[in-house]
Amino acid sequence: SDDKIPLVSFNYTWLRLSAWCQGKSRDVVVREICEEAHGRGKKVRVYGCPNTDKDWEKVSELGVDMISVDEHERFREFCRNRVEERRVNEL
Repeated sequence: SDDKIPLVSFNYTWLRLSAWCQGKSRDVVVREICEEAHGRGKKVRVYGCPNTDKDWEKVSELGVDMISVDEHERFREFCRNRVEERRVNEL
């Protein structure tokens, strides 16, 4: 049953091939996955995402809720900066 699956998880690197086979961009497929999962009340986790601020920002903007990373300190700093930017923008 769909109720027993708490989240949707996918490999960001491999998704490029899947998107190509569908004739879509990876960004479009990521957004579609997120919209479908969120519509069912699920969170979305991505792994295999390059460890760069640019890629972390992109998947966050596309709707991913959780990002598995290898560079924990860099990711922590990225998150801190993102929170600070939001605070400044809210002023």
